[in-house]
Amino acid sequence: QCKAFPDSGYCNSYEPGHWSKLGWQLMGYCTGTIAPTSSPSFDPLNDQDGCPEAFDENAEYEASDKVSVDLDGTTSLVFQCSSDVHQARYCN
Repeated sequence: QCKAFPDSGYCNSYEPGHWSKLGWQLMGYCTGTIAPTSSPSFDPLNDQDGCPEAFDENAEYEASDKVSVDLDGTTSLVFQCSSDVHQARYCN
């Protein structure tokens, strides 16, 4: 995982490994692959007690805004834009 600003600038300059402590944060380990599957399983998520407005690619979002994305017509996932103003620009 890339560290927060101002260290995040190093993530594009150095790959994880050598000099990695400048921008990258070690999260853990893994085995196997991240291959696509036709039947994904999701970790339990907190019920948000209703859905915010659906994501609109033409909308302008700000830090901490919430949107929903429909999965199957009955269930939606809720996403929240980062509260970091530097990262929030990527929500649009």
